[in-house]
Amino acid sequence: MFKLKKPATTAVVGTSIMVALFSLATVASAAMVNVDFNKSGGGSGTYSGIGAASDTGTFWNGLTVAESGATTSGALTASDGVTQTSFWITLGASGGTDDQSGEKQAGFATKLLSDYTYGGDRAITINGLVAGEKYQVYFYSQNAGYISCYTKFTVGMLEETADLGSNSAFVKNANYVVFPDITASAGGVITGVVLPNGTTAIFNGFQISGPVPEPASLALLGLGALALLRRRRN
Repeated sequence: MFKLKKPATTAVVGTSIMVALFSLATVASAAMVNVDFNKSGGGSGTYSGIGAASDTGTFWNGLTVAESGATTSGALTASDGVTQTSFWITLGASGGTDDQSGEKQAGFATKLLSDYTYGGDRAITINGLVAGEKYQVYFYSQNAGYISCYTKFTVGMLEETADLGSNSAFVKNANYVVFPDITASAGGVITGVVLPNGTTAIFNGFQISGPVPEPASLALLGLGALALLRRRRN
């Protein structure tokens, strides 16, 4: 007697569909996307200006981080303040947020470097990228005007540390780190991990530069998501 194999589960089939669709996505153009993490319930507001990355755009997406639990963004806008991208993120559960209100604020880029999310190990997942394409990622870490941060960032096997801070300028491995050549996965994702290099990890925001899927590819992904929903209902 021959036994019939069970069909693949919806989850496995759905994942396979989405990975296949991301692999078909083609590139329209490159974009820079900036994200400033904001304190829950207020904070210093969202930064506007130039970051450490080489880019003339001054628009930053302000993302209020949950005091507990994960935080997920919507679609993010490019640094020109106009172009809507397919990029979006999920940030793992934080230990809280702070803005050093009434204390020692950062001496420059105050709205970016004076408020932050902090805590233990957590992942940041950047989604909606083009599979197989390379991206440049900047992560910021500064404890406002106190400048000590001691935060480690990893992407795959790569590791960088921001440990001293700077109260007058963006300084690599002081108040930011950069991963210049990261390849998006087959699902169009880059995942990093934020870790304490001491007692707590401080994370102010990030920038990512690289290709965005062309509109036709985004439509294809939308159809794939719709097909997946229909399959689950059935």
